[in-house]
Amino acid sequence: EASYLDTVLKSEFQVADATDDDDANVVAKFTSDRKEKTIWNRIVEHRFFSGFFMFLTFYALFAPDLDTIYGDKTSKDVFTFITTVVVFLFVGEIFFQCMGKRGYTLAAYFWLDLVSLLSLLPETYFLQEAFSQQNLAAGRSTRLTRIIRVASRSSKAARLNRLSRIVRVAALMPRIQRLLGNSVTEDAAEKLLEKKLGRVFHFLDEDLDGLISRQQVLDVTMKLRAILGTHTNATWASKVSSQVSTSATTAFRVTDTHFKSLTDQMRNVVQSGNSPNGVAKATLEPAPPEDGEGENEHRDPTFRRTRNIAELMEGMMNYQLFKTYIMEDEVASAGLLRSCKNQIRSSNNMQNMTARNTEYIGVKVALCVLLLLFVLTLVEYVEEDESESFGLSSLDGLTSSRFPNATVGESISTLISEQVRAWTQQDYTDDWGLRRTILYLDLNYLTYCNIVSGSSCEASDTSNLEWGTRRNSLEGLDDMTTSLKRRWTDLLWVRYPSAWDADYTSAELEAIVTSVALIDLRDDNVREGVNSLLMTIVVIVIILTGIGLLTRDLTFLSKNLLKPLVELADEMESITRLQLAAVSAPSEPQVHAGTSEVRLLRNTFENMKKAIKSWGKYVPWPVVQLLLRDDAEAIIDVQEKEVSIYFSDIASFTTIVEGLPPEKSLLLLSRYFHDMSKIIDEFGGIVLEFIGDAIMSIYGAPVRNPDHATAAVTAAVRMLASLKAMNQFFSARTLPEVAIRCGVHTGPVLVGNMGFSSRMKYGAVGEHSNVPSHLEESNKNYETEMLISESTYKRLTPESFITRPVDVMTLVAGAAPEQIYQVMEKNTKDPNYNKRKRAAATHTEAMALYLEQDFAKAADQFDVAGAQFTEITGQADLPSSMLSKRCRSYAEKAPPPDWQGLWDRAEK
Repeated sequence: EASYLDTVLKSEFQVADATDDDDANVVAKFTSDRKEKTIWNRIVEHRFFSGFFMFLTFYALFAPDLDTIYGDKTSKDVFTFITTVVVFLFVGEIFFQCMGKRGYTLAAYFWLDLVSLLSLLPETYFLQEAFSQQNLAAGRSTRLTRIIRVASRSSKAARLNRLSRIVRVAALMPRIQRLLGNSVTEDAAEKLLEKKLGRVFHFLDEDLDGLISRQQVLDVTMKLRAILGTHTNATWASKVSSQVSTSATTAFRVTDTHFKSLTDQMRNVVQSGNSPNGVAKATLEPAPPEDGEGENEHRDPTFRRTRNIAELMEGMMNYQLFKTYIMEDEVASAGLLRSCKNQIRSSNNMQNMTARNTEYIGVKVALCVLLLLFVLTLVEYVEEDESESFGLSSLDGLTSSRFPNATVGESISTLISEQVRAWTQQDYTDDWGLRRTILYLDLNYLTYCNIVSGSSCEASDTSNLEWGTRRNSLEGLDDMTTSLKRRWTDLLWVRYPSAWDADYTSAELEAIVTSVALIDLRDDNVREGVNSLLMTIVVIVIILTGIGLLTRDLTFLSKNLLKPLVELADEMESITRLQLAAVSAPSEPQVHAGTSEVRLLRNTFENMKKAIKSWGKYVPWPVVQLLLRDDAEAIIDVQEKEVSIYFSDIASFTTIVEGLPPEKSLLLLSRYFHDMSKIIDEFGGIVLEFIGDAIMSIYGAPVRNPDHATAAVTAAVRMLASLKAMNQFFSARTLPEVAIRCGVHTGPVLVGNMGFSSRMKYGAVGEHSNVPSHLEESNKNYETEMLISESTYKRLTPESFITRPVDVMTLVAGAAPEQIYQVMEKNTKDPNYNKRKRAAATHTEAMALYLEQDFAKAADQFDVAGAQFTEITGQADLPSSMLSKRCRSYAEKAPPPDWQGLWDRAEK
C-alpha cells in the first residue's frame, strides 16, 4: 500500500496513480484539470507547430506584395507554386486544430483561420491559371471567365483583396501569442517549486519544530525519483546511510552558516565515500553557558537548532538543507522543474489567463472589424474605372467613321494620334500623377503601335506615324504576349467590342473584335503593392499596440484581483490536501495590494489559519486532516477497529513534583511531552490525551497502518532510549531525572468521535482500551519498564526485538489467560547484546517448561536465566526468581487439571 507521503508528492507534482482507490481519489481531486493528451494535442501544442505556421502566415502576409514589387515572370511561377503548397499546409493546420484543440471547431479561431485560408486561394496555381485566361487577347468568353473578369477588375475586388491582407494580420496575432505564451521562465518554475517543496517539508515536519530527519529527506528523494519515472541511486543512499552513527557527544550550538559548512563537508564525505573523520573537523561555534536560559528556553526558536554532533550526524535538517539536498539530485531536480513548468503551462494561472483572454478578445475584435469592413465594402458605392474600354471604343469609333479605308503604310491622322495621347494621359502626368503605358494598339484591324516590332506608342512626334500591318489573328497577339516575358498580372488586353458577354467561336470572335490594346499595368501594380505593404505594417502596429494596451489593463486587473485570489486559493488548497502546510508554514509579509474585498478575504483566511493551528493543538492532526479531506463536519460516530494502544506514565511523578515550583514542573512536563509526542508522531501514532503525567496514544487509527503493533512497540522502545538525553537536559537545569513505565496492547476497540453534539473528542473505548494501563501498572510487580500483551507479541515483526514472557495474566474479563512479555531494545552495538539475547531465550524456554508443568526443569532454567540477567545488569532479576519460586511451589503441590498458567496462590 502506498504511503500517504506518496499521495502528497503525487498531488503536489500532479502524477496520477490509481493503484489505491483512496489515493487515486485524492490525486484526481487536484489533477482534474489535467486531461489526457492525445497525439493531436501534442502536435497542436508543440512550439514547432506554432512557430512553423506563424512563419507561413508571415509568408502569406508579405510575399504577395514583395513579389508584386520586385518579382518577374519567373518569380511569379515560383511564388504561385509555393503558395499552393502553403494553402494545403493551412488546410492541414485547420484539420489538426479541429482534432487536437478542444472548442476550436466553428469557434472564432476556426472562422478566422478559414477566412485567412480563403484569402490565399486567388494566389494559388489553379486560380492563377483561370485568371490568366481573361488576360488573353483570344480568350473565349465562358461563364467562368466572365465571372472572374468582373470579380478581378472591379474596385470592390481590389478593396476585398486589401481586406484579405487584414484577415491574415488578424490570423497572425494568435499564432504569435500562442508561441510566446507557451514559454515558461525558469524563475516562475523555481518559485512554484519553492512553494511545493515548502509544503512537502512542512508536511514532514509534524512536530512543527522546523527540522526533519535525514532519513525523511532520503525517502522523499527516492520517492520523487520513482514518481517522476526515474531510478533510485542506491549507491548514494548507501553512502549516506553509512554515516549515521558517530561517537562524538560534545554539545555545540551551530549557527546557520556553520550548519551549512558542516553539511557541505558531510555531503563531500557522502560523495567521496571517505571516512567520516572529516566531519568532526567542521567549524563549530561552542555553545555559550546555559546559565540563565531558564525554563522558557524550550519556547525560544534558537533552542530548536541546538544540536550536538551526534544529532547532526543523525541528519536533522532545516528547510534550506532539505531543499539543497533535493535539488542537488540532478535527476529529481530536473523532473521537479519539468513538472512545475508543465503545471504552469497548463494551469489557469494569472499569466496564462491574461494571455488567453487577450488572445480571445483580440480575435473577436478582429473578426468584428473584418465583418464591418466587409459589409462596408459591399454597400459602399465605388466608382469603377472604365476608361480603358471607353477610350478604346472611342478610338475605334473615330477610326471606323472618319478613316474607314485606311491602309497599311498610310499616314495616321493627327486627330487620331492626339486622341491616343489623351487616352494614355501622357500630357497630364504632372497634374494627375497617372500614366497609361500602351504596349500594343490596333484600330479597325490596323496596327497603330507595337513595342515588339519597335514601334513606340509614346512617340512625342506624331506627324510621321504610319499605320502598321493588319492584325492576322488574336491568337498571334497572345504569342506576342508570351515573347514579352512579362507577368500576365502586369498586362491587360482590352478588346472592342469586348465580347465578354456571350459565348463565341474563334472565327466569330475574330470577326467581331475590331480593335485591341495591350496595357502595361506594372507601375499600377507596384504602387498597389507598396500601399498594401504599408497598410499591412500599419495594421500590425495598430493591432499590436491595441493588444499591448489590453494586456496592460488585464495584467493590472490580474495583479490586483486575480493574483491575490489565486494565492489565497492555493493556500486553501494546501489545507484541503491534508498537508496543512499553509497552517504550519511561516506567513510571508503581507502586501497591501488588491481590492478591499481581497484584503478582507486574506485577513479572514489568516485568522482561520490561526484557528486551525490552534485546533490542531487540541485535536490530533490526522483527525483534523481527515475532516478537511472529506469536507465533512465532525459528528458523533465510532467504528470497531483493531489497533495498538500505548499507555505510559512517569514513575513516582507525585513524589518528583512535590518539591518543585510550578514553573519547573511545567518545564519538565513540557519537554517530556514534546519529545515523547515527537516519537509517537514519527511512527504514525496519535496522541489521544495527556492524563496528568500519563500519555495515551493509538496506532492504526485514524491513519491506517497494517503494522501498527510493530510501530507501537518500536516507538515505545525509542521513548525509553530517549530518556538518557532528556535526563541530561533535566540535570543541566537542576531538574530531577525521570523514568517511565509503559504498556502496549493490540485488540479491537471502538474508535471515533465521542461526546455530545457541542463538545466531543477523538478517542477509543472498550475492554481492550484499558489493558495498556493495566500492563503499565504491572511493571511495578516485575521491576520492568515495558510490558506488552500476547496479542501484540504475535503481530510483531520476527526478530525485531528481544522479548521474554514474564507471566500469564487475564487481561480482558471473560477472555482466556495470555502471556505478557517484557520488550528490550535489540541493539547489536551493545556489548551485552548476545548475552541478553541468550538470557531471554533461556527464560523463554523455561516459560515453555513451566506451562507444560515440568516444574523441576523449569525452575532450574529460570535460575540459569536469572543468573545470566544478573551478570548483565548487576542486579537480581525479579521475573526469573519469582517464576522459579512458583515452579517449586507447584512441584510440591500440583496445580488443578485445567490450569492455564495463572498463579493461583499467595506469594511468599
